[in-house]
Amino acid sequence: MKNLQDALLTTNRFRWISSETMILFAAVAEKLMPLVENFVSHCKLEIRENDKTIYKWRMPEQLGFGDIRCSPEVRLAPLGLESLEQIRSNWFDIKGATEYLATLIKHNHTMGVYSRSSSELCAWVLFSEFCTLSALHTMEQHRRKGYAKLAIKAICERLLSEGLLIGATVHEHNTASLKLFDSLQFESSRDTFRYVVALPLNQEPCG
Repeated sequence: MKNLQDALLTTNRFRWISSETMILFAAVAEKLMPLVENFVSHCKLEIRENDKTIYKWRMPEQLGFGDIRCSPEVRLAPLGLESLEQIRSNWFDIKGATEYLATLIKHNHTMGVYSRSSSELCAWVLFSEFCTLSALHTMEQHRRKGYAKLAIKAICERLLSEGLLIGATVHEHNTASLKLFDSLQFESSRDTFRYVVALPLNQEPCG
């Protein structure tokens, strides 16, 4: 813990105190929250979001979802940058979101569910730099059709075949996503985590 404290409070590599600063702890262990709170106070920031999250994962040896079959109405394909604005507008409205999502689409695995008739993007999932599924979303008019599960199964088959452990950080109140990952036999961590966003005092959260 001391090493982490020193890295946060004494490093000169980052400009923590800036009018454009936004600090995100995507999955900080509950026991480290006093350290996070000390860091936030030290940098003259304030916590704007502090939600409990549950970490889910699936191991490489858990291959075998069976046949991944699409309904005749849709097809599976990796995402392209032409869908960037649609994905961003349904994600967090924060500074740097467009650049961040573009990086994931260009350099990491992704999966989209597309309408065969209109080529519309109906649902999607990305894979983050933390080896976690990210930005999972189904457009409202296509919900309750199993598209999110289809996208997750397809991307997991590819990732697991490469020997990667796949994680997912799910907000505690997102019961639909928790049920979805449980149905896909993702394990749950015994530890609890927090999703924390900190901003400078009086700064608006949206970019």
